[in-house]
Amino acid sequence: MNTKPFLTIDKQIELLEQRGLLFQNKEAAKKDLLSYGYYEIINGYKDCFLANPLDSEDKFKAGITFEHIFQLFTLDKRDSPRKRTLTVVPLTSKNGTNRFSLGKEIFNQTLSFLNKQFDSMKLMQKELITKRENLNNALLDLREQTWLDDNGIIHVKDNKEFKVQNDKTDKQHDSFMAIQNKFTKEFFKLQKVTDMYQKYNKNSFVRLTDITTISKLRIHKINNYDPSGNICLTSQQMKAISDELMKLYISK
Repeated sequence: MNTKPFLTIDKQIELLEQRGLLFQNKEAAKKDLLSYGYYEIINGYKDCFLANPLDSEDKFKAGITFEHIFQLFTLDKRDSPRKRTLTVVPLTSKNGTNRFSLGKEIFNQTLSFLNKQFDSMKLMQKELITKRENLNNALLDLREQTWLDDNGIIHVKDNKEFKVQNDKTDKQHDSFMAIQNKFTKEFFKLQKVTDMYQKYNKNSFVRLTDITTISKLRIHKINNYDPSGNICLTSQQMKAISDELMKLYISK
C-alpha cells in the first residue's frame, strides 16, 4: 500500500511554494497549519485556486496566496462550545473596493439583542415594585403595633408581636434595597452599551480581504450586556460572502 511521507510544517510550506503558492505571513501560516492541519486547509479548498484541477501536480494560479485559501477555510467553519476560535468578519460603514454590503443586518441583530436585555430589565423592575409593596405593607403592619399618647410618646401594644413585625420589616427593607441597588447598577450598564451602539445605525460592509479567526479569549466586552460575540451571520450570508471571495480570487 502506498503511503505519503509525513512532512513537517516547514516542509509543507516548502512543498506549497514549489507548487506556486505565495505566503504573505509564513509564521502565521505555520500556526494555522499546526492548528488545523494541511489536509483540512489545503486539500479541502485548493481546487478553485489550481491552474489545472485535473493536473496531479497541483500547481497554483499565479498570485494565489495561502491567505486566499485560508479565508475560504475560515468561512466554512461553524462555531460550537468546543471550539476555541471564532470567525471574525471585519466591518466598516464605508463602501469601497473588496467590500460586501450587509445592509443594516448587524445593527438590527444588535438592536434585537439589546431589546431582549431591556425585557429582562423590565422583569427586574416588576420584582422591584413587588418588593416595594411588600415593604409598605410591612411598615403598615408595624405601625398598627404602636400608639401615640397625648404627650407624643410612642407606645408598643405588644412587645413580642412588635419584635416579630419589626424583624419582618427589616428583612423586607434589606430585600428591597438589594434589588433596587442591583436594578440601578444593571440599568446603567445596559444604558452604557446602548448609547455606544446607537451610533452604528447605518449600513455595514464586510472587508473581504481582512476576514480571519481569533481566539474567543480575545473578545473583550464592555460588560455583560455587550453583544460582542453574540452577533452571527446566517449561512446564506456566509455563502454570499464566500461567493464574493471566489469572484475576488478565482480570476487570478
